[in-house]
Amino acid sequence: ISSRTMSQRPMVQSYGMPYGTMSGPAAGQGGMGGPQGSQYYNTVQSGGRTIDQYMIPGEMRAEQYQVPMQTMQTVMDTHVEYEERTVTIQVPKTVMEDVEITYQVPAMDTKTHTLQRPKTVMENREITVQEPKTITVPRIVPVAQTIQGQRIVETPRVVEYERPQVMPGRYLRSYRAPGVFPSGYFATSSPPPQ
Repeated sequence: ISSRTMSQRPMVQSYGMPYGTMSGPAAGQGGMGGPQGSQYYNTVQSGGRTIDQYMIPGEMRAEQYQVPMQTMQTVMDTHVEYEERTVTIQVPKTVMEDVEITYQVPAMDTKTHTLQRPKTVMENREITVQEPKTITVPRIVPVAQTIQGQRIVETPRVVEYERPQVMPGRYLRSYRAPGVFPSGYFATSSPPPQ
């Protein structure tokens, strides 16, 4: 990335310098105009003098900055579901069964008699139960992340001219302006408000 620096004193003359295409406030309201390619910045009062300030293109450099962004990511989500299942169990059941008993009568004769008595048996019975089952399913979730970005910024310089009463101001000094501006700012900026 190339950079250009315009930190040297601009090629203007004291009292009668060539004015640029970007002029300051209108006559009677501000300065008569700044150096070529400049933009009116501010007017200050210092020691009874009126000083017009103009910004001119300065040093250009690459600047790193953080760019927050959000992406979607698929994660595997595990949870438990319950499913129905039929199982067979054995339960006790009481039934009556026939039992033959033999007894003797007085005539010494043997007789058989059938009677019923309870008996416990086991029988099969089907029941429905809920069984837990662990399953894994995909799920899309937002993920915040930060990436490194790069931009070209420009640090303009401010030149000051003392505003005379009837003639253009006299060049005073040049210094680095506060803050940074996007590259090409001076080529596209509009004239200052009147």
